[in-house]
Amino acid sequence: MINKEDNDKGFNHAHKRLDKLTNKTQQRDLRENSKTKDTDEDDEQ
Repeated sequence: MINKEDNDKGFNHAHKRLDKLTNKTQQRDLRENSKTKDTDEDDEQ
């Protein structure tokens, strides 16, 4: 039988890792979006 506390710990640990990964991808997307916005503004001038 699975120990519920151990199972929850593993589950929470996986979620924390997922949150870190999604945060990193979101930050990268934001940086890339700001880069493309900057180049678009440069093109207009």
